[in-house]
Amino acid sequence: MEKSTAKGLLKICFFFFLLSLSVFIGGCGGGSKVSEPTFNIAGSWFIYDATNSIAGEQGPNLFNFTTSDTTLGGTTSQGQVISGTTSDNVSFSWVGSDGFTYAYIGTVGSDGGTMQGTWSNTSGLKGTWIGLINMASSVNIAGDWSLTDGSGAIGTAVSFTQSGNGIGTTTTVLQTPSGTISRLDLAFFATGSDGFTYAYIGTVNSTANSMSGTWTNTNGKSGTWSATKH
Repeated sequence: MEKSTAKGLLKICFFFFLLSLSVFIGGCGGGSKVSEPTFNIAGSWFIYDATNSIAGEQGPNLFNFTTSDTTLGGTTSQGQVISGTTSDNVSFSWVGSDGFTYAYIGTVGSDGGTMQGTWSNTSGLKGTWIGLINMASSVNIAGDWSLTDGSGAIGTAVSFTQSGNGIGTTTTVLQTPSGTISRLDLAFFATGSDGFTYAYIGTVNSTANSMSGTWTNTNGKSGTWSATKH
């Protein structure tokens, strides 16, 4: 009887030893765990930006990004050095040729080929920005489309032309050049009847007969849009 009890106590002690060891190891590892990014934006990107309350879209400018874990680096289209992070969102800044610091923050699209967010600089200006990765387009959207965006400022009939990554237009409401297409992602811009610039970003389906996404304008408004090809 005494021999059986001793074995039972030995088993219990061994169990608690293993439990304590696992808690100790887990506790030591938890304090130094680094949140890894769920995306990698390394490469060349077409970047557009708009300034709040001012008509017009600037771009595309080619930015080159590098990544190392959650650290973001690279250069702007004018060669300024970019620094930032990519842990929970994408955040980067650089000092412009005017001496002001430009800070961008945003999110990466689910397919890793688009980015969008807001920017500000140390002179007090701020606005929105859009990014598309520099890759060959998978479809051609040239033709007439019916657009629905709920804004009432653009109209429903738009017509696109396409050459490589460049989107042009034969519709006067859309800006010329109108935008960029990359893989199945695209961005295009229009001046509304209210005088504000509208920036559209979205995705085309693989047969190039429908597309949809979100829009923002330089008056701080936003919404969703969709389009079908005639």
